[in-house]
Amino acid sequence: MSEKTEQDYLRAINRIKSGNVTHPDLIKLASLGKLKLNVTNVAKEAGRSRTAIATEETPYPKVRNAILPYQNSEGYPQSDTATKRTTVQFHLLKSRAEVRTKEQIIQVLGTQLVSATKQIDELKLKLDKAEEKLARLSQARHTSF
Repeated sequence: MSEKTEQDYLRAINRIKSGNVTHPDLIKLASLGKLKLNVTNVAKEAGRSRTAIATEETPYPKVRNAILPYQNSEGYPQSDTATKRTTVQFHLLKSRAEVRTKEQIIQVLGTQLVSATKQIDELKLKLDKAEEKLARLSQARHTSF
């Protein structure tokens, strides 16, 4: 985590709050009265990565926590319920991704199990043939005496 990067984000938040933005896209939104304080606009104004502040695991929790209360359609502080809903949605997406990963692992393991079962069957067949051959050789040996 870079302190300079964090300061860039925090200064961007202050410029958006005051309406004194420097990014051309945001200047246009401000002139139309549509400038909102959100992760995307903060990253754009800071000239930094959106991803770095968009997730709960951000290296810049101070920045994220300063933005989250404004993450609604009006760009004004939102209720705790809306913040919790955003957090729940994030966890649901994360959980779904984990489920997909585990399903893929199960498919791979299933394929490996089928392959191993086939190999076991082939080895059993070879063992049966070897035992039959051994029995014949043993009988031939006993009858030759």
